[in-house]
Amino acid sequence: MSRAEIIMQYCREANSPVTAMQIVDACFPGKEQPYVSDVIRGLVNDQKLVRNDQVRPFTVHLPSVSEDIVEPVATFSEAELEETAQRVSGDPRYGEEGEIISNCLCKFPNNDDDDVIAMKIALVDMTNSTNLNKHLGKVHLTGLIEKIRGCSFDERVAAGDVTLVSELARNEINLFSFFSKYCLYHNYYVYQRDDFVIFDGIMQNHAGKYVSSHTYMGRTYRGAQLHNCIEKMRQNYDYEGYLALIDAILDSNGIQCKGKRRMFDWFVWYNNRK
Repeated sequence: MSRAEIIMQYCREANSPVTAMQIVDACFPGKEQPYVSDVIRGLVNDQKLVRNDQVRPFTVHLPSVSEDIVEPVATFSEAELEETAQRVSGDPRYGEEGEIISNCLCKFPNNDDDDVIAMKIALVDMTNSTNLNKHLGKVHLTGLIEKIRGCSFDERVAAGDVTLVSELARNEINLFSFFSKYCLYHNYYVYQRDDFVIFDGIMQNHAGKYVSSHTYMGRTYRGAQLHNCIEKMRQNYDYEGYLALIDAILDSNGIQCKGKRRMFDWFVWYNNRK
């Protein structure tokens, strides 16, 4: 990530006015950063941050809706989505992992055997770095298996029942990200459907590039604030709201091609991964 991207991510997470020194201490601890102030000024000039001239020291914050700052919106075409999908498929690492997931799920499509479900949970966790092992005190493999087996998973994912994600994600910790992937992979690879979209940190941090504003639960979020909007969706287990946002972005770009949701996820992820 560039200095500017690191600073913007910190400001989104802080969600309050911060000084240049706070940015340096949080983002570049122990390092001399003589050009950080210049980067911040550049972000202010580009209207991505707002400087409070009434406060000293140098203080900046994300623009609010009332500050009427219009950010440039990135656009994309169906051809660009398809080109990125081909790059992902042809990538030595990611294309191979996608093929492994596809082969495994197509060979063992059903979720009615504890051992098979356990192996598929491990496969999705490892290939997507969802780090379930970090939450072993709150996430129990047997409990996840029971939830998957007890919800008519195969019938519902085959029918495109997107409420599965919110239902399965409710545990002692929020597994919104993991189950968006577990459901999508079955829906896409086993049943050749495009009903789901992956939720992850990259999508949360970068989807705002592609929309000028989005209204959610009575509040309008600018593109730079969309990170906070998506976080509310995650906290509220509102997967349908998340899908509505993704579809709004696709519609605004006139995307109608088959597999558009899956290709948009690849597009955002592949072009913004570290």
